[in-house]
Amino acid sequence: MNGPTGVPDPNALTQPIPVVQVRPPPRRATFDERTTQPNADVRSTPIVPPSVAPNVRYPHRFGNVPFYLVRRFAAFAVDVFGVAFVLATFGYHVIDIGGFVVAGHDPNGYATLVELSFGIALAIAFVCEAIVGATLGKLLFALQTRRGNGRHAGAVRVFVRYLFRPLDLIAIGPLLALVTPRHQRLGDFASGTVVSRSRIGAFAPVLGFAILGAALYAQATYGGGLTSAIGVTAETADYGPGLVVRAASSVGASGLVPSAQRRAEVRSPA
Repeated sequence: MNGPTGVPDPNALTQPIPVVQVRPPPRRATFDERTTQPNADVRSTPIVPPSVAPNVRYPHRFGNVPFYLVRRFAAFAVDVFGVAFVLATFGYHVIDIGGFVVAGHDPNGYATLVELSFGIALAIAFVCEAIVGATLGKLLFALQTRRGNGRHAGAVRVFVRYLFRPLDLIAIGPLLALVTPRHQRLGDFASGTVVSRSRIGAFAPVLGFAILGAALYAQATYGGGLTSAIGVTAETADYGPGLVVRAASSVGASGLVPSAQRRAEVRSPA
């Protein structure tokens, strides 16, 4: 009962019963409602597919920059000159045993051997880099070619890199690799690739030396061994300078020499 002021009297024999309002729990939408009603009140976290996930900048690692550039140049030398030399020893041995009838131990035969060796070496490097992102040289020096976001480079991007390689060699490719933040040359900028440390770390040189050992064993067994290596070295010393002059003449680099000789002949007395 209430007192004179309208406030409940705590000493009264009867007390008012408090009214408690019970709110029913929110009803969850059924499966049919979730699938048929786009505006159903269903609290769920949307799943973002990887294809539309934000592009996170991949943390490429390079280590000491001068040492990184030395490793990169050494990897290129192994892939081009080292592999070509091993292939040339196989060709030299095939010529020795009479199995290569289109070339012999003469300047023309040496030129053919060099062209085939360098062509096959570049093809091997391209295939390996397109498939696994690394060549023999890159494995030996723990390097790998990837996209800027860290994904696999692929054949198209590697092909673009190789298209720009001659321009990089005669232009500012090494300088760009030295001063740019990700040490990219022209081919890397054009293809969107970065050459950085291999993901497999110290296991890369181990794998590279294993492949190199297998190649040297095959050369010693089927490629003539030391005899072919000495023969290719001797032919390079004999025919190499002439081949370089011939190649320079084919691109017009030696066009100044004949003109200088002609000017000297004109100035000299008869």
